[in-house]
Amino acid sequence: MRKLIALIVAVSATVFGYAQMEHEVGAKVGYNHLFLNYDNLLNDSESMTTQELNGGGFVLGGFYNYMPMDDLFLQAELLLSNRMWNEASTSVYEGQVVTTTQTFTHYTNNYLEIPLMAKYGINLSKRKYGDKKYLFFYGGTSTHILMSTKGTQQETFRVDASGQTTVTQSESTMEKGYLREYFFPVQVSGLAGVSVTVGAGINIDLRYQFLMNPATRVTQDATVAGDFSVLKQNLATIAVSYNFLWDY
Repeated sequence: MRKLIALIVAVSATVFGYAQMEHEVGAKVGYNHLFLNYDNLLNDSESMTTQELNGGGFVLGGFYNYMPMDDLFLQAELLLSNRMWNEASTSVYEGQVVTTTQTFTHYTNNYLEIPLMAKYGINLSKRKYGDKKYLFFYGGTSTHILMSTKGTQQETFRVDASGQTTVTQSESTMEKGYLREYFFPVQVSGLAGVSVTVGAGINIDLRYQFLMNPATRVTQDATVAGDFSVLKQNLATIAVSYNFLWDY
């Protein structure tokens, strides 16, 4: 019995030590920067211009990291990824009466993001695993599932006629049904990045994501209006993470 207990204790200690050495579980928080591009703006003409504005947001969640062999890591994350951006457009009609319409739109989308990646680490300290300071280079893919969306619009309508100018303004919240149809429910991206451990379980991460499909699609309303443009987005993220299993 004593030998069995000793064996169980030895195996448990080995497994625990292995988990400490080979696995990481932690949390991360960071900032998203959006790069926006409207493709195929067929409705853009001399009478209408659309201003492409970059945006931002936050990211937070957790990660699991496994090292199957020295300096090679496999990592999965589960994140709440927020994207916020603005769109501004101006339309001018010149005739006996000159009308100018300026529309300012603010969008807020929240995604469930699931990155999967392989990482190669360069050991900068040459000490045991828990004390190692790594420089990582990594790549992989990520799935973005749209959880919620919101859009608000502010419209300014100006009329110039017979030397007189009339200006009216209105604000509105866009319909959820239209936004759900307008945005793709799922996006897939490729990603590449670099990160570094700075000690005490803290890691600083910088990555860039290439979204393979657009954020928006042409809706029936847009087709009727003659707007066949789609919105493409890429994403840069800087984040700080903390490994709960780091070895003191």
